[in-house]
Amino acid sequence: MNNNIESILKEKYLHPIEYLKKGNAYIIKNKEKDYVLKLNTNNYDIYQYLISRDFFDFPENYNRPQDNYDLSEYIEEIKISDEQKVNDLLEELSLLHQKTSYKKSNDIDSIKKEYETIKNEVIKNKDYYNELNDMIDKKLFFSPSMYLLVRNISLIYYLLEYVEKNIDEWYHKINNEKSSRVSLLHNNVNISHLIINDNKYLINWDKSYFGNPINDIVSFYQKYYDYLT
Repeated sequence: MNNNIESILKEKYLHPIEYLKKGNAYIIKNKEKDYVLKLNTNNYDIYQYLISRDFFDFPENYNRPQDNYDLSEYIEEIKISDEQKVNDLLEELSLLHQKTSYKKSNDIDSIKKEYETIKNEVIKNKDYYNELNDMIDKKLFFSPSMYLLVRNISLIYYLLEYVEKNIDEWYHKINNEKSSRVSLLHNNVNISHLIINDNKYLINWDKSYFGNPINDIVSFYQKYYDYLT
């Protein structure tokens, strides 16, 4: 047994039957209940904040502020369809953002940086598809993939124009406001991080931070849009 893990288990008066490594975590099999142990991380402050905001959808945690590990109750998952789980995850993210939402003074420099990042990404994609379209136009015969792109490229241009128009409107609007909404973001959006049993439990809070809730939602839709259409 890893000496570090053994010392933690002794400290917590745990006498495991066995423990299994799963990714960067360890499943501790115990007589009374099972636990999940993650070394070199401690989400104590996040859990305390969530409790203070009446958000309880995470496994019971047994950390202290000074610990260099994260010890939580292990929840055995009930098997449900991915389609149902995707919808449940979206509901949990919405609840998380609602419970932890507050107004924060705008950081003009950060907003400008975010705007320029998105704007440059749109310009880069426009240039890419223009060059690709020019290259295809010079072909005497089209492959099926080329033909499909040519047929739908007007839609791609429309969507890029739509993003550019809306990001310009957003930047103009937010520059005239003193504050904007922020929430605690999970920032590790994946249906594997939602455990469903007697309740719904969000796990893997290591990357969470306070920011614009749209970032969690964008990450969600990038992965699971097809499940919702």
